[in-house]
Amino acid sequence: ELNDKNIAAKGNLDLNRILQTELAPPFRIPRSFEEELVGYRNVQELLRATGPLDDPSQLYGQAVVFALGNLVRQSTQEFERVNSLVPGNTIVRLWLARLYIVNGFPQKALDIIADIQSQPDAPGAVEDLDSELLQIEVNALWSAGRFADADQRLRQATEKKSVDDDMLARIVQVSTSLKLYTNALMAIERQLQIRSDDTAALTGKGIYNMQIGRFQEAIQPFTHALKLQTNNHNVRLYRAVALLNCNRLDEAQRDYECLQKEFPKSIEVLGGLGEVAFRRSDTNSAIRFYELCLANVAPGSD
Repeated sequence: ELNDKNIAAKGNLDLNRILQTELAPPFRIPRSFEEELVGYRNVQELLRATGPLDDPSQLYGQAVVFALGNLVRQSTQEFERVNSLVPGNTIVRLWLARLYIVNGFPQKALDIIADIQSQPDAPGAVEDLDSELLQIEVNALWSAGRFADADQRLRQATEKKSVDDDMLARIVQVSTSLKLYTNALMAIERQLQIRSDDTAALTGKGIYNMQIGRFQEAIQPFTHALKLQTNNHNVRLYRAVALLNCNRLDEAQRDYECLQKEFPKSIEVLGGLGEVAFRRSDTNSAIRFYELCLANVAPGSD
């Protein structure tokens, strides 16, 4: 009555009338919260002018804004309200599960995952749902200190006969974030069984082997990748590092010198050549390369 343009008052009144009829309120996923602002510049201005929202569609948009702004507790509170108004929506529950992990409630996230898995036909369809659930579940297990369970879950997912390339890519991503490099390697090996000439997978295989100290095993996938992409300078640098750590100095030097032609001021390249010279006890050359490094580092850097 005081302000017929009050978005929150109108939406909340309509919602309350629907709830009193015991019908489920309408719910849609807004493309962006901006479409809910209707003349306001941002969510803060809207809330100051109209008061809190309770329409589930508007609440969803507001919750996403809070989450993207790292206001995780406020976002969780809003998503919980959306979930109470339109229970069972998969997209809403996935948001809640992620936020519970950030807030330090991993068991709540695991409960939501189990609930979603028991209701495969729930509203709110999500593309690649299995890989989304795997990522959240593993992160929740890790957050709960159940490291062995997280490791086992990733292994189980990798060993499934029906595992597809998208799932394998998600396993690599999750394993990397948790520094479970052996699990990442297992998934990459499966990727290479599907596509043996996948340059990204070959590069990943080399990198993860280096991460666990297996430098000799890293050389072959890097070499294979370089045969496919001869001008891939990053892969050549990785191989130079692997060769250096295997004390194969002549081969490492050739890679570093090849890179030096393209990147004469690169600290990584000059430092590698200095290390090769140092291991050969060629003190003068080592000093020369290290001085070139110092001449090219950013002022004040470590």
